[in-house]
Amino acid sequence: MNSFARRLASLAAMVATIISAVSVAPQRSFDTLAVRADRFFNQKEWASASALYTLMIDQRPDSAALYGRAITAAGMRNEVGEQQMLLRKALQSKVPLDSLFNSVAHSSFAIGQSNLLERFLIMSAESEPWMSRKIDAQLLAYYTFRRNGEAMIEYASKLLKGAPDNENFGMRLAEGLLIEGRTDEAVSAFRNLLDHHPQSLDALLYLGEIALEQSDTAMARAYLERARAICASPRLQTILKSF
Repeated sequence: MNSFARRLASLAAMVATIISAVSVAPQRSFDTLAVRADRFFNQKEWASASALYTLMIDQRPDSAALYGRAITAAGMRNEVGEQQMLLRKALQSKVPLDSLFNSVAHSSFAIGQSNLLERFLIMSAESEPWMSRKIDAQLLAYYTFRRNGEAMIEYASKLLKGAPDNENFGMRLAEGLLIEGRTDEAVSAFRNLLDHHPQSLDALLYLGEIALEQSDTAMARAYLERARAICASPRLQTILKSF
């Protein structure tokens, strides 16, 4: 190889090294930020965590996980305006709403502050009323998790107005009524659900158990036999053999 060829090969190797360094540097920078941000988050240094997650979001604006932590950190500082900004940026970056809310749930539950999710959802509905129905469904799921019967009734009733035959909303309404001790109304709600979804195993089991509690063995057998026809189980077999 002559001297010119050697210089050319050396130059090519240098360019390749530079390109490699440039391409790796952003990843190293992001990873360094991630380590520091997570450390601040775990140490409950919310302002520092927020600042670093914001920088990371600038690099990866479509990451639902980053928004979840940033929104949670902002919530711990009662920075509603910052949460609104993050919500709008996530929407602009086409982050799926379900992924965004699930990420906020994961981050807030991890630090024992599930109420942050509730506050963020309510704020989001007020800030972006065009997506309030989707947020109402998220709130219904949250209140179901918390077994808040009154709120389950409120949100399930609201959602059923737009989708009267929705099985999930109908089930949450009936369960909410049952939690609140409104048994007769719960029975009516379960029966209404069966009118639309006759194969609803949960509704049949609930109605069978309520009938048993009320000593109506004939009605209990009727519902539980229907349930067994859909999905037989040892427990059902045992219950049905007991009367």
